[in-house]
Amino acid sequence: MEVVFKTNNSVYKVHFCFPENFEIIPRIGEKIRVRTGTETYCRAEGLPVVLEVVDVEYREALGEMGYFTVAYVSLDYIKENK
Repeated sequence: MEVVFKTNNSVYKVHFCFPENFEIIPRIGEKIRVRTGTETYCRAEGLPVVLEVVDVEYREALGEMGYFTVAYVSLDYIKENK
């Protein structure tokens, strides 16, 4: 299974800011922190470094080894940060 993070803010560079190769699928309400090396970038852009999981959507995808599941994890600002 592959976990893909997405946000509603295009300033976040999703593959750059968030962990790759997540083995556990985050649940709605859990918090995700940006990767350690990208905190400076996020703060310089005025972005929070911790976001909340607001939705998880599962889709089937076809890869070289056959079908596999992709979990699309939607992130949003934590309500206190809005």
